[in-house]
Amino acid sequence: MWDGRSLRVMAEASFFFTNFPNDFQEKDLWRVFQHWGRVVDVFISRKLNARKKRFGFVKFHEVKDEYALEKQLDSIWIGTWKLQANKPKYRRQEKLLHIPRSPTLHRKVWKQKNQQCSYAQVVTGGKAGRVQKEEDVFLPHVRVNAETSFWLERCFIGKMLRASDVQKIKENFILGGFNSVRVRILGGMFVLLSSEEEGQIKRLIADNKEWFEGFFESIVPWDDPFAVSEKIVWFRCRGIPLALWSNQCFERIGALLGKLVEVDERTISKEVLEYARLSIRIPLAWR
Repeated sequence: MWDGRSLRVMAEASFFFTNFPNDFQEKDLWRVFQHWGRVVDVFISRKLNARKKRFGFVKFHEVKDEYALEKQLDSIWIGTWKLQANKPKYRRQEKLLHIPRSPTLHRKVWKQKNQQCSYAQVVTGGKAGRVQKEEDVFLPHVRVNAETSFWLERCFIGKMLRASDVQKIKENFILGGFNSVRVRILGGMFVLLSSEEEGQIKRLIADNKEWFEGFFESIVPWDDPFAVSEKIVWFRCRGIPLALWSNQCFERIGALLGKLVEVDERTISKEVLEYARLSIRIPLAWR
């Protein structure tokens, strides 16, 4: 039984890092950082810091000791490069979860009665009463006046062939010298392509049609009524018997929620057997 004291929640922790090889990208640093914990995200800024060096941030999950992990990251060597890492200067205050004492529970004994009750009556204590209908459920509605977003007029909506290609698309734009092109995830298989230079994206699509067809199912100009109808979520499924550890099992699990998109590499290679990490496409119900 919990004694009512405050319990520190084991949460995610982010760290700032700099001084790493110039040819390293997010995926390269991900491989380095994963030796020190469960990596959630790695981000490298396009801008340089005050010392004209590249920098970025890495986020870990289930960190027990932030200070110990900070020292470990700050002692990493990548070839002749000594990585510099520390906790971000500005960070949110940690939240403490207060768990009150559990109240004494009294067991309720169900007794058979002569009168037959419906299932709804049983779960409400055996009393006959009005069953709540769908129209009784309160659904909040918010009315907002749409404002014209001029910056969206030069944007394009891209539907990707594979959700895992986002990083590749970003890298190709940078390697091609088109640093002004931004790729932002909208949800599901959709990304927003934008550029500060007017007409640049349209020219890129026309000059590199074959390349775009290798990554995108379609690319269309921004349309105000557009809304994402699905999202892709990574799930950790625990308790799967190893005898059932197969793509067929993963696909059927994905079908319970939506549709299986991708299986994590460490799940496929059986490097991690504590859980199966699955990417599942889930439909969003808009009314």
